[in-house]
Amino acid sequence: MKPTILIVDHRSIFCECLCDFLTGTLTGMQVLSVRNGRQAAELGFLPVACCLVSEDRDLPVLQKAFPNAVLLSVRSGQETETSDPQVPRIMLDMPRNVFAEIVRGAALRGCNGMLDAAPPDAGPETDPNLHAAHAGGAALLSDREREVLKALQRGLPNKLIADELRLSENTVKIHVRNVMRKLGVTNRTMAALCLTVEDPARPSALRGPLTD
Repeated sequence: MKPTILIVDHRSIFCECLCDFLTGTLTGMQVLSVRNGRQAAELGFLPVACCLVSEDRDLPVLQKAFPNAVLLSVRSGQETETSDPQVPRIMLDMPRNVFAEIVRGAALRGCNGMLDAAPPDAGPETDPNLHAAHAGGAALLSDREREVLKALQRGLPNKLIADELRLSENTVKIHVRNVMRKLGVTNRTMAALCLTVEDPARPSALRGPLTD
């Protein structure tokens, strides 16, 4: 599993732009975003190496959920202070290449921290039991639920999923609930991260990573 850079910010357009920029700049890492620290804490099974956070109130939750990750406080030119002086600041108005290199360096330090904290025989998966449970649940998904899961991976809201699959929005909501229940997750973000759907009984086109 790739090291993860997690953006924690309630502004969806800002998160989307920053995700696109970092994904295109930092190879070998996955970039995800959530709205707040509570949602981030639910992703504790991921190898989060770096968190970019804009709200000081989310810092304690992130420090507890990802003790080995490097936290960076994202600030604009007018916002220079943070509630925790131990958390480095990263400024939005700095040159993009400098911004990316700071994030890359922080993520690499976070990776080193995870390696130092891991037991000697630890494998690449953070929680193999959890991932095994996701894989078992994925085998129970219907063809339509797999299509909905693919759409969730692309970040589509229910209305756009309904339009794309020619379903009612209420039907999509039911499928989303069923997907989360079968995968054993509690929200759409966690469902979208269950990318491998393996079921030998189904055609090969429906197996493997859910990418379009």
